[in-house]
Amino acid sequence: MMRRDIGAALTISAVAALQSFTLIYQATDGGPGYATMVPGLLIYRDAFQLGAVGSASALGIAMTVIIFVLTFGIRALIERKAT
Repeated sequence: MMRRDIGAALTISAVAALQSFTLIYQATDGGPGYATMVPGLLIYRDAFQLGAVGSASALGIAMTVIIFVLTFGIRALIERKAT
């Protein structure tokens, strides 16, 4: 009975971990060096600071695909075991 709740919590946690941007941007701006660089911050830096909009778009699409695969993978595991 708890499988779907655990799956939802796991999905939300995974997506939030990949999209953590504001806290890291405000606290460290990705530094020192690239120690706290996350995908969202890398996309922002490429698009707005470096002007490389094409690579930022490609990174955004890749991040979207990764999130979809991760979400559907978790859902498939939860639904397969639930029956």
